[in-house]
Amino acid sequence: MKKNKSETKEKIFQAVNELYKTRGTKSLTLSNIAKQAGISKGGLLYHFPTKDAILIGLIERNVKEFVDGADEIITELESLEGEPLKKKLEYFVDCYVDEYLEDLEPGILGVLAQRPDFAKQTKETDEKIYKVFMKYFDEKEEIILLLLALQGFFFVKIAEYDFILEGFELRIKKMLSDRLKNRIKGVKNERKN
Repeated sequence: MKKNKSETKEKIFQAVNELYKTRGTKSLTLSNIAKQAGISKGGLLYHFPTKDAILIGLIERNVKEFVDGADEIITELESLEGEPLKKKLEYFVDCYVDEYLEDLEPGILGVLAQRPDFAKQTKETDEKIYKVFMKYFDEKEEIILLLLALQGFFFVKIAEYDFILEGFELRIKKMLSDRLKNRIKGVKNERKN
């Protein structure tokens, strides 16, 4: 039964993504979501009692693992120094660049357009991440530019502006990751002026 319940929830989330992608935010009604998911409205309400519950579920599905992982790493950073701190910061950068930008769904943009208050949890985590970068990384202005580039990357992924990244996604992620790693305090800057 648990498997069927999670499969149905997945169908519902996919329906939200497809509706948003093909018809926009105004199409995200309970009736449209149920129809797109191939279930009855009653079946939809069994899994999610309100549209907000669906939207919250989609947000949680996409950010919870990242938020929990980031909080764990941030807490651990406080107890480290020297080489272990540098290694953990490099791992932190890899997680931030790879996992944050992985498997983003277009429906997230629709959810945030309808309910910007849902962005609060991700904003709080982004603020913690920003503070980590400001504390442990040199060249603050460049770090800010790199973080803005990552936010732009996030937007490009959820807005499905694939033409911008076509053929370059992995290389750009690696470039951003490498540049951030080169700014960890105590890491020799290899950039030539």
